[in-house]
Amino acid sequence: MQKKCECGNFFEVEQELHIIVLGHPTKIATINRCASCVTKYANKFSTKCVVCERPILPGTPVGNGIVGEYGTGVAHLEIGHFNCATAATFAGTWGEGKIVPHPALITR
Repeated sequence: MQKKCECGNFFEVEQELHIIVLGHPTKIATINRCASCVTKYANKFSTKCVVCERPILPGTPVGNGIVGEYGTGVAHLEIGHFNCATAATFAGTWGEGKIVPHPALITR
């Protein structure tokens, strides 16, 4: 079935969409936009996992961990897919270019 995207392009509604996000082939569930719009959105708002280097798309659960080089005294917080080994602490969901904390993690 064909639908019209917000950009004016017509597209076929598919079960899966295969696109390139941050240089990686990525499979995405059906979205009501054309492949061009989905690709632009995903590349604009995704980031890479520090553990596996695969894209983290908006809506993906993420974790965080402290990463540093031994002896440098420098450490920083990195995010990754929640199921990757060093991203063991659940931080929330990846949003449009930032972490969206889960309501249970927000202190009042």
